[in-house]
Amino acid sequence: MIKPLNIAALLITLTSAWSGHAQAKDYIIALSPMQPESALKQQSTHILDFLINKTQRGDKVLMLDALSFETIGVFRVKDSNFYDHPRTKVKTNQAFLLDFKAFYENPIPVKDGAVAGVIKTPQLLETIGRHYGAFEDTDIILIGSPIYADLRNDNWSMTDQKYADDGHFNAPPEVSPFSLQGRKALLKNTRIHWAMPDMKWAAIDQYRYHVTRQWTIYIEGHGSSLASFSNDFATVFDRAANGTKAVPHDYVRKDTDKVETVQIFDQPEDKKSIYERELSTIPPARDILRQARNVEIGISWESEPIDLDLYIRPHHGAKVLYYSNRMEDFGYYHKDFTRSPKADGGFETVTLTSAVDLHDLFIGINHFNGASNTDIRGEIRLAIGDQTYGMPFHFKAGNGNTGMGRDKTLNDKAPANTKWIVIDPQKILGLK
Repeated sequence: MIKPLNIAALLITLTSAWSGHAQAKDYIIALSPMQPESALKQQSTHILDFLINKTQRGDKVLMLDALSFETIGVFRVKDSNFYDHPRTKVKTNQAFLLDFKAFYENPIPVKDGAVAGVIKTPQLLETIGRHYGAFEDTDIILIGSPIYADLRNDNWSMTDQKYADDGHFNAPPEVSPFSLQGRKALLKNTRIHWAMPDMKWAAIDQYRYHVTRQWTIYIEGHGSSLASFSNDFATVFDRAANGTKAVPHDYVRKDTDKVETVQIFDQPEDKKSIYERELSTIPPARDILRQARNVEIGISWESEPIDLDLYIRPHHGAKVLYYSNRMEDFGYYHKDFTRSPKADGGFETVTLTSAVDLHDLFIGINHFNGASNTDIRGEIRLAIGDQTYGMPFHFKAGNGNTGMGRDKTLNDKAPANTKWIVIDPQKILGLK
């Protein structure tokens, strides 16, 4: 008898008094092979424990490679009381256990900069739905990282604390891998249980919240639910075995066509947000304007459903920092979540890491999306070092224009239409 990992040890701990399901169930387990060998073997121990201890008469478990989507094998329990005994399960699934052993003993090396335990989640779920549905009552167990990586387009990856905002869900499949078009009932009658190797990715509360929200909404867009999302493998497998439903949540999918990938940056704990600082009342000396350092620009506004976008160009000819171009050598665009980790989106903020000539700095604001029956009022702030300045701005009531007129506004340094505002930095500083 083959003993992948230590089946004998697992058998010693078994109790034959497993109560049994009301009826036979189907499971799908997808395991990422791109992990350190020790991690992959530890996860395989949990899988073996589940297969030998938790499955019951008539159950079938399909196991997939979460990267290649190839079938590792199928673990079956025949519908007879003879197969209640764990030793019989092992004996009758020898071929599967051999194939599984070959899989977990040959992990894919994790290269520098790669995500350990990476899963091609959007492609995997589509494969499962189109090749193994329709489903009657199936629990799907994903084992790997929730951080999606895509070599084709960095704007699709969740590395470096990025997540996909809701416009990705509404976009066509060729625009985003997170598109939900055509997937409404692809995984109907399933529950997804996600077991993660570690929680290092969740060190920042805002990021943990938004990653959890992203996958919850994305999976529900397939007609399924995210029933488990934890690095506690024992709990995840117990919930899968019991068919435990998802915990209720208050996530609301936004109706937006803006395909935005948001990146959250670490900020020193002792550094206040630009939106939380006291405003300076004395204008800066004019001689620092040509070589202003440690410059931050941000906008905040009152109307929650309204989406405003900040555009910053440090000098003529430079690339523009905004939601679709987040990082350049001279600075980066980011969101500032000052209100709550559960905020749907942070305020628009740009940090310039190189000295900038404020006479040549372009600041543009666009009313991108959302409708308002009253004027939209906001505040723009500009910080130079430890001095922060602010001034109000407003748009007239109406609908956003999804960025129409952007190129003309940038080229002319003047608003192309009423949904754009161009602000002179010196006015914010009180010098004009």
